[in-house]
Formats: sequence, structure tokens, C-alpha cells
Amino acid sequence: MPTYYLVNEHAIWPLGETSFKKFYAEDGWGILECLVKNEEKGLLEGMHIRRDDTSDRMEIEEFLEEIKKYQILLDNV
Repeated sequence: MPTYYLVNEHAIWPLGETSFKKFYAEDGWGILECLVKNEEKGLLEGMHIRRDDTSDRMEIEEFLEEIKKYQILLDNV
């Protein structure tokens, strides 16, 4: 189950993990959702996404497109 993290130069927040076509959201999901909803472009520009099973960096837009494949479960938020 890969876990996704929201990363900037000062902090790392767990976004959630995927398993069986479900995304189990964690605290970072609420942060990201709020930033996107409020169009905080200045803050979002300094952030990216990382997965725990790869060192590849993912842009926010790429992550949001990827996560559309999953049912998002907010129980952990």
C-alpha cells in the first residue's frame, strides 16, 4: 500500500494510502484540499507529492489526476 506525502521545504504531511482502489485519507489530505479549494497558488507552488515506495517527485496536479481513480475515504481525516 503506497503512502503519499505532501511536502514543502518546512514540513511533510501524510496525505493517505491506496489499497484496492481506495484512498484512505489522512491529515495532509485536508490541508491539500483546503489549499486547492482556496486557490492558494503561492503556497501550492512550493509543494509536491512523494510516495513512500519511490523517490520520484509528483506535482500536485498530477497527483490529483492520479487519485481520481480511487474512492476517497475520509474516515482518518
